[in-house]
Amino acid sequence: MSHHDCWDDETARDYDTPGTGMFAPEVLEPAVDRLAALAAGGRALEFAIGTGRVAVPLSRKGVSVTGIELSTAMVAQLRTKADEARIPVVIGDMATARAPGRFALVYLVYNTISNLLTQAEQVACFRNAARHLDPGGRFVIELWVPELRKLPPGQDAVVWQTEPGYVGLDTYDVLNQRVVSHHFRFDDDGQAALTRSSHRYVWPTELDLMGSWPASSLRRGRRTGSARRSLPSRVHTCPSIGCLADLGPSGIRAGRRGRERRLAMTITITAFERSPDGGKGLARDTRVRWALEEVGQPYAVRLVSFAAMKEPAHLALHPFGQIPTYQEGDLALFETGAIVLHIAERHAGLLPDDPNARARAITWMFAALNTVEPPIFDLEIVRLLESGKSWFEARLPLVEDRVRDRLVRLSARLGDADWLDGAFSAGDLMMVSVLLRLKSSGLLDGYPNLTAYVGRGEARPAYQRAFAAQLAVYTGKPPAG
Repeated sequence: MSHHDCWDDETARDYDTPGTGMFAPEVLEPAVDRLAALAAGGRALEFAIGTGRVAVPLSRKGVSVTGIELSTAMVAQLRTKADEARIPVVIGDMATARAPGRFALVYLVYNTISNLLTQAEQVACFRNAARHLDPGGRFVIELWVPELRKLPPGQDAVVWQTEPGYVGLDTYDVLNQRVVSHHFRFDDDGQAALTRSSHRYVWPTELDLMGSWPASSLRRGRRTGSARRSLPSRVHTCPSIGCLADLGPSGIRAGRRGRERRLAMTITITAFERSPDGGKGLARDTRVRWALEEVGQPYAVRLVSFAAMKEPAHLALHPFGQIPTYQEGDLALFETGAIVLHIAERHAGLLPDDPNARARAITWMFAALNTVEPPIFDLEIVRLLESGKSWFEARLPLVEDRVRDRLVRLSARLGDADWLDGAFSAGDLMMVSVLLRLKSSGLLDGYPNLTAYVGRGEARPAYQRAFAAQLAVYTGKPPAG
């Protein structure tokens, strides 16, 4: 049985136990108080929000809470307590689903990360948290410490609770770090009903490693205590660890004494000190900013003057003396397409998981740069630099026809779809960036579907953040918010 099947309508109806178990005030209230303090007035995102056990009281404390939840049955129970306007929920897997915007706090409580049954899925959950967090935001995990020392030699099961009408036991697969919890319930006639739930247990040190991998870029501290495992209708007490992770480029803080280990690396890009586009988002660093915003990666910007671009220090990064460049640790890249492709391949969110769809998205990146952009760039050169030349009147229509030829074919391929190949991808990011160069020319006006396509790209929150950051360089005013 999958976890999606486990959290069905019957389980969702019986999940809440007001005033007892994990809903007991002495369990719930300190957790809510702690999370409210960590949110510090910012927005909070709960992975596996369930029926709103934590989200509803946290919302009552004035925290703006959004959720991600795989089970529609659990969300249906949440909706009896709070509507979509109060606590919006995205239906999907907490390891991959995206909620709109960024958050000061992402939290995953009551051992729920153990519902992800492979290390890869659990690492993806860390990465997804990092994508959602503001710089300096926090990722909180509550998880029990495995009780393997209770296993006698040669035994793979531990009974952890017995009471009239109920027996609970765990069976361990220590090779694969799996535990299956078995719940036997007996009716008045002595007939037994069995339910099971599977988990992957994680050691505190493994959580440290998950948070330290570059794609997560998390800074971490631990707090030990006790917690109860969240299981259908039953819980039991065992040692636990609370993992508090701060998103940031400065390194890893691990252990009770706050020992520092430098593991995460800051991404630094270069941009024009004074952009020739007047802050219109047409400089190529905007494309890199947009990609980083889409995947939720913090970055620093080093502004470069036209004179500095031709100096040896910058030429060592970009042999042709242009911007942008990209640095991360020992890695230095130039060329916008290469940089965006690197970002898309390293961080989830810009390339599909399916190999064929992934290859098609990359193809559209190359099409944008190698097929669509060159005639658009030629048109800019003709209008900007050749308007006073004797050949201008004859040359301009020829170049415009080359651009229209590309637009006709692109429009036909897009049709009435929102994006080029299913979901938004790095191919769309690059194509929209290229087409934005035509906005002032009027040539897009003849292709309503392409105009709408560009508008959808501009409406994406990640693009708006990138645009605002690039505009701020030109105006000298920090972006709002």
